[in-house]
Amino acid sequence: MTVEPTTFVQNVLKLATGTAIAQGLAIIITPILTRLFAPDAYGIAAMFLSLSTMISIVSCLRYELSIMLPSDDTEAASLLFVSLFSVVVFAFISFCIVLLGKDMIIHLLNAPKLGPYLWLLPLSILASGFYSAFSYWLSRAKEFGRISAATVISTTTGQASQLGSGVLGYTSGGVIIGASIFGQVISSVFLGMRTFMNGFRFFSRSVSWKTMRHGVVRYKKFPLIDIWGALLNTISWQIPTLMLAAFFSPAVVGLYAMGNSVVRAPLNLVGGSIAKVFFQKASEAKTNEIITNVTERVFERLVAFGLFPLLMLSLVGEDLFHVILGAKWAEAGVYTQILAPWMFFTFISSPLSTLFLIFERQGTALIFQLAIFLSRFISLYIGGRLGSVYMALLFFTFSGVIVYGSLCFWNLIISNVPVSFFLKIFSRYLMIFLPSGSLVFLVKHYLNFPSLITTFLATLLVTTYVLYTLWKDKDLSKSLNFNFSTKKGLPSNETD
Repeated sequence: MTVEPTTFVQNVLKLATGTAIAQGLAIIITPILTRLFAPDAYGIAAMFLSLSTMISIVSCLRYELSIMLPSDDTEAASLLFVSLFSVVVFAFISFCIVLLGKDMIIHLLNAPKLGPYLWLLPLSILASGFYSAFSYWLSRAKEFGRISAATVISTTTGQASQLGSGVLGYTSGGVIIGASIFGQVISSVFLGMRTFMNGFRFFSRSVSWKTMRHGVVRYKKFPLIDIWGALLNTISWQIPTLMLAAFFSPAVVGLYAMGNSVVRAPLNLVGGSIAKVFFQKASEAKTNEIITNVTERVFERLVAFGLFPLLMLSLVGEDLFHVILGAKWAEAGVYTQILAPWMFFTFISSPLSTLFLIFERQGTALIFQLAIFLSRFISLYIGGRLGSVYMALLFFTFSGVIVYGSLCFWNLIISNVPVSFFLKIFSRYLMIFLPSGSLVFLVKHYLNFPSLITTFLATLLVTTYVLYTLWKDKDLSKSLNFNFSTKKGLPSNETD
């Protein structure tokens, strides 16, 4: 397989660019969609997506990850077909589950309106599983531009379909589900065509049941071991949607899902890009015995870009959602105000979690994943039994801060970063926030300015802060090409 050499940073940028464009399109169109679709419709779609995601994450039996490993393209091709075959099997099993257990699923989720759309679950699993398998094959071929394009295609077609249907008056949850699946199918077909157009003859002479069977045995640890951590992690992320549905209503689920997705989209873009570069740099740093310095520099960047915006969100979430998305979504803003501390700790700890792989502490990582799952389940269960969504989210946030805070501290400790460094950095950026936060608090609660002015002021302050921080951080502003000098603090042009 012949590919042109590209640098690591260029590959990261290709992937990040596609994600950024897709999220940018979503941000532009979301305020229109939220005025066409009610929270109840988004709640139904969120429940469907949760079910689909939990099955899709294991639909390849994790063999899609193994595609990257063999030095021989023939073996990798066999693993691609093992993944595709596994997806088909899982889609068939999901069809049988819906056929036999549809009523039970509806009863458990307390969502009668979800019933008519459960039949789309096998199609969603097929599209998502095929996309995952093809994207890993193309990643092996270093065709990151194609993967980035597929991300944009998926978002564009899905959002355009949803918008067109909404304008025509079709505003049910099924429309959102159908539009999402349509985007998945188009992007999967795009990647599949790219894969087979370039390699049909190669696949036809290289792949057989014998080679596939060899791949299944050779990489059996993926379905036997890796799958459980992935499944537990996915369930942990989807369980709020399912438990809020069971205890409350689809409307509550829709408000939670909208608030969570709108806020986490930019956080995932920044945190995910930093995580990819950090993984590569930290791997080198371990070899060069400068892991402490690398971790300190990345940790400070995460705090610098996460603390100010999320603290501001905790003050003006309700106003922000009211102005941007419409009055019926103001409650989603209240949810984000409650969840903001949890979002901050997930933002700073998730990129650092690649240290578990670098130090080969997968067992410890699994323990933390179990702790995350149990803490979320218990918190939401208690809040649900109390009959208060606010209490459920408060318990969820409280337990999340403890678990993700512990996760962050653990990763700092194994990198020999002192706890005092965390306190120093956190205090520094908290003090930077306080003047702006105090001004917004005064405007909102004492001067009683309308939501529009409060939102404008908060947005202006956050934008100014982020742009200034980027300008000060010369290395990060240069395409995420970090400069890990021995000096600590923010980038090399800053003095303490």
